[in-house]
Amino acid sequence: MRETLLFAYHGVAVYSSDIKSLREGHWLNDTILGFYFEYLTRDILRGDSSIVLLKPAVVQLLQQQTDLNSVLQALPPDLYKHEIIFMPIGNGTHWSLLVYCRQAYPAPFHYFDSMANANFKHALAAKLKLEQILFGSQQLPMVTHSCPQQENSYDCGVFVVLFADLLVRRYADLRLPPKMPVQVDIPRA
Repeated sequence: MRETLLFAYHGVAVYSSDIKSLREGHWLNDTILGFYFEYLTRDILRGDSSIVLLKPAVVQLLQQQTDLNSVLQALPPDLYKHEIIFMPIGNGTHWSLLVYCRQAYPAPFHYFDSMANANFKHALAAKLKLEQILFGSQQLPMVTHSCPQQENSYDCGVFVVLFADLLVRRYADLRLPPKMPVQVDIPRA
């Protein structure tokens, strides 16, 4: 059976099965996350090259691939020039968000997880690989932020979308300089 292509948005093809992941009781798949990250990039950031939102498949490759050349080919060119890098962290059953902010002090890495620290080891793997690519092997601090927690086992992708949207809009709408630390007080429900 051939799947129905519903629409394509700047290289992200959304099929009928992807829309099913939007139903209650399902967790968002990487196509939907990739679509929303592309929307933030195209329609909210509108060409602001200081911020990049990596697609879930690229972050998976970053986490799992041991061959750095393969990873480098999948990453945006001149990744080191971006001030802020958003990375959706997936482990097959849960999504969280890792944000790198080059000039944030005292810690350039910021971790947001709607299920305590369920994805921490996967975020740490992505962080270490990104550090290896950007700096050699330097280990920089990472802050785990207190943020709203999901009340079920499937809303993690929605929380990643909300966290990313809030942070991207904060930088884009308020025109905060990228050197500002990613300090976010996300209201709890």
